[in-house]
Amino acid sequence: EAETAASELFFAPERSPSPDFHLQVARILDKNGDIAPALDVRDPFTVEIGYHVGAPIGNLRLKFGVQTPDGVLVTYTHDPDWSIRAKHAPGDYVSRCTFPAFTLNEGTFLVGIMADIPN
Repeated sequence: EAETAASELFFAPERSPSPDFHLQVARILDKNGDIAPALDVRDPFTVEIGYHVGAPIGNLRLKFGVQTPDGVLVTYTHDPDWSIRAKHAPGDYVSRCTFPAFTLNEGTFLVGIMADIPN
């Protein structure tokens, strides 16, 4: 769990709830792929999440949501192939989701990142 106004956030391995999974970094990227301290609503942007898998994990699903400061969910997404991938092999992974221009209005938004293994 972390909260910041930064557009790049690193997560300490010792805070991970599992030795087999570690969220490493989350970034907000502008239309050029650069780390963005602020976004122009007229341009596309990308949410990038890096994570490490230390042992084979079946049905691992990485997901995130964008919400307003008062908790209104704007959008939510997850890895599209989580249910057909046999297992995440050990290694480093990066998930990216690019949003088109005018997805968000002006204002402040929060990104919440989650990982689970659904039954």
